[in-house]
Amino acid sequence: MNKGKSQNVFPLIVESIFGHFSSFMSGGELKDLKGKMEGFKTCKVSYVMTLFWIAIAWQVSSVDMVGLVLTVSSLFSNFISMLSLPLVPIASTVIYYERMNGVKIVSVLMATWGFVSHLYQQYLDDVNNKSDETIESDFIFQASDECK
Repeated sequence: MNKGKSQNVFPLIVESIFGHFSSFMSGGELKDLKGKMEGFKTCKVSYVMTLFWIAIAWQVSSVDMVGLVLTVSSLFSNFISMLSLPLVPIASTVIYYERMNGVKIVSVLMATWGFVSHLYQQYLDDVNNKSDETIESDFIFQASDECK
C-alpha cells in the first residue's frame, strides 16, 4: 500500500477506537456492565474476553473493508462482506455451541440467496458486456469494409 492510502487508514483506526471507547463510557454501558457480567453463563472473564474480541473483530473488519475499497474497488469490498454474511451464524453455532434455530436458518438462507443473486447479476452483466463488445466490433469491421 502506498503512503497516501496508509495515511487514510491510520486516522480511521484511531477514530474508531476512540469512538468505541467514548460510546462505551458515555452511553451508560459501564453502569450495566456488572449486571450483564453476572448474567453471563460462564464467568466474568469470559464475558470481558468476548466483548474485547468482538471489538477487535469489528475493527479489523472495518479497516479491511476500507483497505479493500482503497486498494481494489468498492465492488470487491461489497462482494467480500456479502460472502461473510452467511458464515457468521454458522460460525456462532460451531464456536459457541449455539443451537441452530429457525431464525438463524432463515438468515443463512437469505444471506446465501443474496450472495448468489449478486454473483448471478455479475455474470449477466459480464455476458451482456461481452455481447455488446462483439456487436460493436462487428459493426466496426463492417464499417471499415464499406470504406474500402
